[in-house]
Amino acid sequence: MSLPNTIIYFTAYEQLKCFMGYKRDNLNPIVPGIAGGSARILAVMFISPIELIRTKKMAAKLSYTDLHKILRDSVELNGFRTLWRGLVPTLWRDLPFS
Repeated sequence: MSLPNTIIYFTAYEQLKCFMGYKRDNLNPIVPGIAGGSARILAVMFISPIELIRTKKMAAKLSYTDLHKILRDSVELNGFRTLWRGLVPTLWRDLPFS
């Protein structure tokens, strides 16, 4: 999970800095902060479902078949938003360090 998270974060960070007009000769301290926060939000949104699956599997020591059934039933009952449960606390944890 760390590798995709890092790839998404740093790629988005650099692209957002360029998009916001950050230049080495014009060091605006606000742009890296906004780009870092936005990139972290994007990375967490992509990784959050994977982290939820990993946590469920490790907490209950489920087989992949059982895990698939639980996730399928959860999505059928609560919709796809259930895959992003815990997104807000994760952002509260990660965003200050970005």
